[in-house]
Amino acid sequence: MPMPNELFDINPTTMSLYTSNSLKTLAQELACQMIERPLNGIFKPEIIVVQTPGIKRWLSFELADILDVSANLQFITPNEVLTKVFSSLLDNCQNSIFDQQALVWAVMRILKSDFINRAEFSYLKKYIEDNDQKLYQLSQRIADLFDQYQMYRPELIYIWERGSLLYKTEAEIWQKLLWQQLLSIYGRTHRLAITEQLVTKLASLPPDSIKAMVERVWVFGVSTLSHYHLELLFEVGRKVAVKMFLLNPCKYYWGDINSKREQVWLRRRSKGKDTKTDLHLETGNRLLASLGKLGRSFISELFQFEMLEHFDIFSEKKPKTLLSNIQNDILNLTNPQKKYMAVEHASSITINSCHSPLREVEVLYDYLLSCFDNDRKLKPADITVMVTDIEAYAPYIDAVFKAGDHRISYSLADISYKKESTVADVFLAILSLEKTRYQAPDILALLSYAPIQKKFRIMDADLKILTDWVSKTNIAWGKDGESKEGYGLPPSQENTWQAGIKRMLLGYAMLDDGGSLYEGVLPFSEIEGSGSELLGKFIDFIEKLFEIVDSFDVKQDIASWIIVLKRIIEAFIVEDDDSARDVEYIYSAINSLLEHSQASGFDEGIGFKVIKKYFEEYLSFQSSGLGLIAGGVTFCSMVSMRGVPAKVIAVLGMSDSAFPRKSFATSFDLMQVAPKPLDRVLRDGDRYLFLEALISAQERFYVSYIGQD
Repeated sequence: MPMPNELFDINPTTMSLYTSNSLKTLAQELACQMIERPLNGIFKPEIIVVQTPGIKRWLSFELADILDVSANLQFITPNEVLTKVFSSLLDNCQNSIFDQQALVWAVMRILKSDFINRAEFSYLKKYIEDNDQKLYQLSQRIADLFDQYQMYRPELIYIWERGSLLYKTEAEIWQKLLWQQLLSIYGRTHRLAITEQLVTKLASLPPDSIKAMVERVWVFGVSTLSHYHLELLFEVGRKVAVKMFLLNPCKYYWGDINSKREQVWLRRRSKGKDTKTDLHLETGNRLLASLGKLGRSFISELFQFEMLEHFDIFSEKKPKTLLSNIQNDILNLTNPQKKYMAVEHASSITINSCHSPLREVEVLYDYLLSCFDNDRKLKPADITVMVTDIEAYAPYIDAVFKAGDHRISYSLADISYKKESTVADVFLAILSLEKTRYQAPDILALLSYAPIQKKFRIMDADLKILTDWVSKTNIAWGKDGESKEGYGLPPSQENTWQAGIKRMLLGYAMLDDGGSLYEGVLPFSEIEGSGSELLGKFIDFIEKLFEIVDSFDVKQDIASWIIVLKRIIEAFIVEDDDSARDVEYIYSAINSLLEHSQASGFDEGIGFKVIKKYFEEYLSFQSSGLGLIAGGVTFCSMVSMRGVPAKVIAVLGMSDSAFPRKSFATSFDLMQVAPKPLDRVLRDGDRYLFLEALISAQERFYVSYIGQD
């Protein structure tokens, strides 16, 4: 079994690297090469590796502008190089149990078995304590770590498979045993094993056979890659032309510069060498040194690969504005001069301290109006607004930009299905009724959702009538008297749904005789005529809701939960043209859950809290992908449009507590034992993201944060 350096020998490759301080320049170079060297078949797709949906969409438009047409482009992520480009050569590369989502259930299966009774797992067993929710959360953490180990610590995986330990800690011992158990159950089908398979296959195939499958791979606009992905691309580059187009803030080699904080830390470690000369420390440009740690590590890692063909395509801006001067300083590895504050258009960089998120958006709105007044050629599509928490700011953006005296077209991107889709909102609202007391306001609130109103043919005016009926029949909480016993109360029928519905039915069926009781029940006499139809719809809704929510109390296997989940859609959502996309997405989430659990062989009964958490996370982290570069001002998260050039780039929510984000590693994360330069660190990633935004602003750069009481 080869070690990483045995699998990926760094020999001469055909990989080329193009660096520039502008993605627009890189896109032009990419287009020129496509024109000069067309593929050997018109039906062959151009394979382009990108990291974000923003880069994908922007590059599609940019290539269309340059080439007059943008077609047959296959955009893939770095993780999809194996599964989508070379899938025909590989076994078990599709739907591997070692994919992170499936791996969660595989880990759960092992930790729920007798395997956890081993002495090495006593700490984990004590933590789980037969709690399904803790088991699921722990399995998620472990699956995420195992996925990261494959990309950032492949040597650790290989050493475990050889039966040895790398760090020799208690946490490593049980993780090694768990990994070996995964291999014994599911076989050696993880990404490193599949990559070995690819290397062997590529080595055995003649060049013509490989070119018939794929001629070249473009890698565009990536900010960083793990060492595993770099080695994979270089290995592919032995047989296929791989060309990487990288945004680089500086035209000189800056892999040796250090921020002031890093220099202090290095001096403390130097044990006597306390001068800059002794340690050969350089700061270069202070902004670059402070914000560019991630990019610095990535570029340094790239240049460790021998015979990498490197081409620079940098361009310096005319030093007319404060922004262009700062960008040129970063480009030339020099520090800003005080005289820059006196240059024309010093307002090209604006920083505002505001009182609240709403005020931030209001100030931005006024700022954009002033930009349009000062530049008649500026269009809303020339503006990108990056927000640290797009979902938190979305209501304020809608409120300000829809109500403004001057209409500015805009679009919101990166909004999760949970926030964007009313169908997903209904689905999660019903899941949230687990262990509910069936309080009247909560049940009536469900009827305010448009999908439920459509399903049961209830209008807003009907909802007011139903609310009045519920109030007058004194329905407060509890399905029936028996349900109250679960809360340690007497099984009284008063104020329950059963009692209230019974009063409504009796009131409709009997004549109003002045408030006489029938078998101890006072009929509710205000329902008559067409009100009977509304009452029937209401009872239908209540019965279906109670039947489904009652099933949440029982532990079931995944297959049984799937039936319950699908019944929610069937019972409360009308599947039509308006809801088709959202319903299909929820069904895909349900089917994904079933596929992953079946692939892992997990057939144990689990509590509803695990199912609920799965869908809350799934629908919170996934977005529709709509709203990016849609013709107006683009409001998006910080990541989606990173590095994408725009005339005006604004960044909202830059408060110290929100950005850069802080990383929280688990206590058993082995990567923390010996950190490496390309490790995933949120704080470093966010800092570099901000630097990319700064150098990508073509005319104006705007920042706001909450800094006022």
